[in-house]
Amino acid sequence: MAFEAQSGSMVDVEQYWHQLMQQGTVLLEHDDVVGALVSFEQACILARSLADRWDDIDDALAAVVASHLGFSEALERAWRIDDAACALCEAHGVLLQASRDATLTPPARLCALRHLRGTTAALLRFQLSHGVRADMESGMHEAWNCAAQLAPAAGMQPLPMTLH
Repeated sequence: MAFEAQSGSMVDVEQYWHQLMQQGTVLLEHDDVVGALVSFEQACILARSLADRWDDIDDALAAVVASHLGFSEALERAWRIDDAACALCEAHGVLLQASRDATLTPPARLCALRHLRGTTAALLRFQLSHGVRADMESGMHEAWNCAAQLAPAAGMQPLPMTLH
């Protein structure tokens, strides 16, 4: 099922994205890893390519993150561990970039920072299962740095660097 972004409204695009995500989830639940990979990859492409056109920045960032998390899980089930790690790092990178983007409003940057918690948790879970990876460690340290810079300006307490 192809979708022409030019022919529909953003509501149509968002509905199509939701359909791709639901389809990927159902396929993964039924152990159709190949089908799930296709659905989640299409959802990633759609979310990333149209993120700046979504009505709500929070929804746009959530779509990018959810797509990549689903894609990563499907890749992991297909034993494509390096590709799964790349998908997680890509979502994390999008959020890092958004949190540092001076052209975005402060609330939008804080939204990206909030979503970084989810990708950081996913990176940690991945490393618990597959071992420490330098690319993931670097991304998590960058997230801590962003939080340390943005959180005080928003009246938030940054998280401590060590977790006990």
